[in-house]
Amino acid sequence: MSGKVCVFGSFNFDMVARVDRFPVPGESLVACGSMTSAGGKGANQATAALKAGANVHYIGKIGNDTFGHFARRHLKGVGFNAVTLLVAEEIPTGNALIYVAGNDAENMIAVDPGANMTVTDDEIAGCIPAIGCADVVLVQLENNLSAIEQVIDAGKQAGALVMLNPAPWQPVERALLSKVDLLTPNATEAGLMTGRRVDSLAAAAEAADVLHAQGARNVIITLGASGRPAERAGSEISCSLLSFSPPRHHRCGRCLQRRAGGAAGLRGTATGRSPIRGGLCRRQCRKARRLIFT
Repeated sequence: MSGKVCVFGSFNFDMVARVDRFPVPGESLVACGSMTSAGGKGANQATAALKAGANVHYIGKIGNDTFGHFARRHLKGVGFNAVTLLVAEEIPTGNALIYVAGNDAENMIAVDPGANMTVTDDEIAGCIPAIGCADVVLVQLENNLSAIEQVIDAGKQAGALVMLNPAPWQPVERALLSKVDLLTPNATEAGLMTGRRVDSLAAAAEAADVLHAQGARNVIITLGASGRPAERAGSEISCSLLSFSPPRHHRCGRCLQRRAGGAAGLRGTATGRSPIRGGLCRRQCRKARRLIFT
């Protein structure tokens, strides 16, 4: 039976334009093509968990607008086991304007978080039963911190394994990090959290030490395409990146590579099985002080 994963996080309506290069300030540039799609770190990660075989309950907040109606149709079609959609009457659904340039799919993104940042204490209180049923609770930082903290507290109280993907980065208190079982920054986010440049496995190990000292129990730092295959002993584990070419229209190809590499590494090393399909192995995960993937 698959593990139960509760994902609290953002939903965004993405508007994507493909261009040969990014425009300079003041320039109007003819795009090679365009598309709209569902996005938001929370909805994306919930979808990934579902595809990995988990029983997923997604919790998010949208506006009562055209983008919100799109969100309802999209999330219904994904096939989540359960969806809780909170609604802001006066605030728009989160949305993102995205340029994707060139064959390497570099991107430039402007995000209006909209309703994602307006989750109230009472709304989270109504979601406590769903959070309490989960084996794994996954949150990001694309919602207001007060709501994120409540979800983390509820997950810990229920005995779930709590994962925090600290993106998009915003300052968080050490007290919050100490409640997280698994912290998963990328190299940029790890650098912002530690004040260090994270551009190698050695630098990632040092950053993981700092994050551990700040209260994080276990850390996965994803280095993406800049990482190098390496074998490490003891509490540090690394694996080679599982690389592939992202679709040209995708707004975050490098993010896809990092997540694919991290999932492959967890399956083969720290837990011995998929982190989602069976739920993260809490005993083995907590034995490892730092998990570093390239």
